[in-house]
Amino acid sequence: MTSKITGMMLVRNEAARWLESVLEQMAHLCERIVVLDDASTDETPEICDKYGAIVHLSEKSLFETDQSALWERLWKHTTEVSDGGDWILSLAADETLEERALSDLPKMISLAEKNELNGLGLWLYDMWDEHHYRDDLHWSTKRGVWVVARRYDPKVDYAWRKQQSHVGRLPYKPPMRVLVTPLRIQHWGYSRPEYRQYKYERQKRTNPGYLWGSKEHYEGIFGEPNLLKWEE
Repeated sequence: MTSKITGMMLVRNEAARWLESVLEQMAHLCERIVVLDDASTDETPEICDKYGAIVHLSEKSLFETDQSALWERLWKHTTEVSDGGDWILSLAADETLEERALSDLPKMISLAEKNELNGLGLWLYDMWDEHHYRDDLHWSTKRGVWVVARRYDPKVDYAWRKQQSHVGRLPYKPPMRVLVTPLRIQHWGYSRPEYRQYKYERQKRTNPGYLWGSKEHYEGIFGEPNLLKWEE
């Protein structure tokens, strides 16, 4: 019998974007969904509630000043309702799984458990429009694996990076033993010009010295992209 999956998500003002698509997928895969809302001013909490999520509210937005505190709080809320051995799936509100993942992700979890692995890695593609992803020298996240699920062990002490930004979606300690799957994620956060402009401005505010990532990467947001067609 495959272990249960608990979904967790950090959100802020996502009502007009892909939130419902992500929640639909999580509702299909997960026994429960836990959300921490970072002081949204739109209908994001109500939409999450509509999909049966356990919603926790933050009175003050901390995403640009103390992401560590947000993720630690979300992890605490999530593990409080999860059993030992459950898998915790962490998706952003602008990330959707490819269609086959809805049936294959539980199979990958079973395979990981048989091999005594406790992490699940998927390939993330930055979509630059509805049908194309970017793949060039400074923008090729698809060449790396993103660990989006971790098996929860209540006997383990977990730790998050103590930094303002780029904390990671799951605890970085203790290290995970990861099953690299062939499954893919579509990241929609750069898929429109206005989203790219917003991302760039936020990086300039929160990461002015390029402590995370390279200057070429972020400045390259506005470069001439090499786009490839997304194929299911």
